Amino acid sequence: MNAEPPTLTVERAPLQESLRRLRKTGKQSSEPVCLSYANGALTISWAGSSEQVPAKGRWPATVFVPSGWLRALVKALPAADPLSMRLDDGRVITESLSCVVVDPGAKTELVNAQDRARRISKATAALKAFRVGEDDIEHLIDRSELEGTHRYHPDEDRLLKSVAEAWTALAVFGVSADEIHKLVQQQIRQAWSTGGRSV
Repeated sequence: MNAEPPTLTVERAPLQESLRRLRKTGKQSSEPVCLSYANGALTISWAGSSEQVPAKGRWPATVFVPSGWLRALVKALPAADPLSMRLDDGRVITESLSCVVVDPGAKTELVNAQDRARRISKATAALKAFRVGEDDIEHLIDRSELEGTHRYHPDEDRLLKSVAEAWTALAVFGVSADEIHKLVQQQIRQAWSTGGRSV
């Protein structure tokens, strides 16, 4: 018989207040959130701050989730009180959200808070004509983090601009930006394997 997944029941009001305070202090940080449980309290640690929330149940020593989990949960906190949070098949699951658990070694940020804010502002400006705001862009980022979507390194900015230009021309044929990116990466690897130089 399979054991029941580790599950906590958490008091809603204290959790909501704690999440709001952490979101305010963490701002644009993309550092993973640490969830730990001991002595009847769930400790949520993020971006140098910690909050404790009354909880009951069973939980591993520590679990790390993407920062998008915290920002998304603030906006989509389940109505249940107390609410349930469980760890199942590598995911932290509540009634309203499910996200991948990340490796503690993934705490190194690809972009710092300032660069994150700059990129969000730039994307918002590019989509301003379509009434897309910063909150919408934040939501996209948070959802990608929750699903563990592949993240590109900032060093790939030049390559991604070329991919975006090619995709603009080829999207009408049903070609995706991801397919173009994979094609380019394949060509780069082939060039290196034959003694050529990267683009």
